Amino acid sequence: MLLISDYDDIIEPGRTLIVGSFLVLIIGAFLIAILTLVKRGKTEVKASRAYLLGISLFATVFGFGRLVLLYHDYAAPDVLDDLLYRVGAGLSLAGFTILTFTIETFIFTRTKKVISIIGVICILLLAFAPKDIGTPAFVGGNIIVTVLPFFIYIYIARISTGIVRKQAAFIILGMIMLFISLLGGAVLYTMGFLDRLWSQLFGIIFSLAGLILLSYGFVKSPTAA
Repeated sequence: MLLISDYDDIIEPGRTLIVGSFLVLIIGAFLIAILTLVKRGKTEVKASRAYLLGISLFATVFGFGRLVLLYHDYAAPDVLDDLLYRVGAGLSLAGFTILTFTIETFIFTRTKKVISIIGVICILLLAFAPKDIGTPAFVGGNIIVTVLPFFIYIYIARISTGIVRKQAAFIILGMIMLFISLLGGAVLYTMGFLDRLWSQLFGIIFSLAGLILLSYGFVKSPTAA
């Protein structure tokens, strides 16, 4: 069943290119997780260690989510379609929810973890509700746990100076690229601007770039010192 999926209209070498790009994204996520843990091991401040653990967990869970979705899209038998979609999408959303929880715990506490709670609710709906409810919950959850932290960092950048503002700018740019990666390819495909191959590559490229910028901004921020 290798490379047999709903994307059968993407012919070689396009399919292999997409799978290879997906693997680069997944490996990149795991490398970020490992490097963050390495930095955590060199940090003695308890709060910084917990903060870096949250960033590492985000990258790890996000990577596993993308791995499951890769298998779902390009290798899984049809009988596993719904299960793998829920698991992969749930892990991806869980990664962003972990990141949001980390932000709400160590960076911006005024939201009282409300955004994280919404993310958890959306994950539960995705996991257990009918698909016509679970899929909108997944999309809505992704929007909430990326857009609202985005505005938090807009606020932080506006009131800050120096290194804090610089790292906030990296985080903002990373969030923008990740948000675009979630919906941009599908929208451009629906509008006819991209074919199936390039709509997939669009999302992968923006995901990787956004993940790198976001992680760099978090790991290099004063909170991680």
